Amino acid sequence: MQKYAGTLNTVWTDLQEFNEAGGKVIHYYGEADNSIPTLSSVIYQEQVRRVMYPNAGYEDSLEKLHEFYRLYIVPGAAHCSHSADNGSFPQTVLGSVIEWVENEVVPVQFNATVLQGPNEGKADLHVPV
Repeated sequence: MQKYAGTLNTVWTDLQEFNEAGGKVIHYYGEADNSIPTLSSVIYQEQVRRVMYPNAGYEDSLEKLHEFYRLYIVPGAAHCSHSADNGSFPQTVLGSVIEWVENEVVPVQFNATVLQGPNEGKADLHVPV
């Protein structure tokens, strides 16, 4: 743990410079990930919100955060892949980031597709949390 703490733990929560430079974050998490607990992603987003907007109310700070950072929880997706249980998996993340940065198309929903099994090709829409 000591050797890899810098890469296993996400402690960089002040994304102000990144935000000011025009950066956008699409953070997605597969709920079937057996390596990282779901709550880790939710806690990280919450810490970013608290650090960046300490004096704003919850709704106002979340609205400001969503201007450049969005978290999507994808049911059935595993760690960087589809799950064996036929869960959906995001296929267009990079395209969504490009559209957001270059064309100001805010990703209000995130499409994920089932990659195998009886529901192959089925698309699920997910909204940011």
